[in-house]
Amino acid sequence: MSTKFENVPTVTIVRIPKFKAVSTGYYTVEEDNRLWDSWFNWIDEHENLLPWGLLPHGLDFALTKNGKLSKICAIKDDVKKTDVAPYEIIEMKGGLYATAISYESYSDSLLKFEDRIMKWLKNSNFIYDEEREIMGENINDDEEIYKGLECYQFLKYVPIKLRTF
Repeated sequence: MSTKFENVPTVTIVRIPKFKAVSTGYYTVEEDNRLWDSWFNWIDEHENLLPWGLLPHGLDFALTKNGKLSKICAIKDDVKKTDVAPYEIIEMKGGLYATAISYESYSDSLLKFEDRIMKWLKNSNFIYDEEREIMGENINDDEEIYKGLECYQFLKYVPIKLRTF
């Protein structure tokens, strides 16, 4: 898919701390539309479980694995399994990530955009860390930004580690 932003991605390296998260578990892209509203309604109703006030929901990501998606959101360390029902609690390892902005549709962005980051990694001092999951984050829920860009923006986070020579 070619867009007016085709050559925009600049890779940035970030460190995300380890954190405890509530997770939807994995589901197909087709199921995503059905689950989207219920997930964010649940998050809004349980704001007291979130560790800090970043907008809109703190550390809030979509993970990809084997062509499926999972939504996660950071929660306070003292949150119990019963507090997050019907969802589950997971531990995110944190670590280094190569990140870049995607200007594509939601499912294209989450499942395909990492190819550009992977190409960048080939000529860097980093390699893909297969022990952690690729993550995505919607960064513009703002209607004015959407109208100005004529698309959504997503940050992709590809887990990386130093290349050993």
